[in-house]
Amino acid sequence: MNSTQATFVLYNEFNSIEKIEIATNEVEEKLYEYISKIENNISKYKKLIDVPSDEEIGIRQDISSLQQKLSEFKSNTMSEIESRKKYLTSLNSKMTLSMTEGKVLKSNIDKISGGRCPVCGSEVDISIIDSYKEKLDELRSEYKLLKSEYDEKTKELNNYIREMGEEKTKYNDDISSLKKKLQEISIHKSMEISSME
Repeated sequence: MNSTQATFVLYNEFNSIEKIEIATNEVEEKLYEYISKIENNISKYKKLIDVPSDEEIGIRQDISSLQQKLSEFKSNTMSEIESRKKYLTSLNSKMTLSMTEGKVLKSNIDKISGGRCPVCGSEVDISIIDSYKEKLDELRSEYKLLKSEYDEKTKELNNYIREMGEEKTKYNDDISSLKKKLQEISIHKSMEISSME
């Protein structure tokens, strides 16, 4: 190989090395740009995913507040219902007592209406029957009043339960609506993330 050929070979090799270095530099620049773009997207993703917006924070606080109010509402409602049921139970007990006493009196009146004691056969004062009848009339009047109050309080309780059920439904609807808003925000964020890719 002569010197001209050797110079030409060296020149070609040098030129090839220079071209490789230029290509390597271009690849490195593009790689750094790509890495920088990825880091920027990661930063945006984190902001979108990890950091809730002020709107999301507000909605979550509203949901928490409504859930707490709903819990208190349920507790108060159940206490009121239990109180009303206890009162109805006491009315029912009084009605049962009045009815039982009335049946005993009626039975006694029937037994001694002939003027004789059914057990020993001795003569019974008829005025006792009159006092039994008066007591029986009092018990019937008492029973009717108790029954009327019992029916009225039962109706009031049923209306109260219905109204409280409607109120509970309103709370649940409000909570569901807020949860739906959060879901819509999440979907919007997902769409933003997809558009970044």
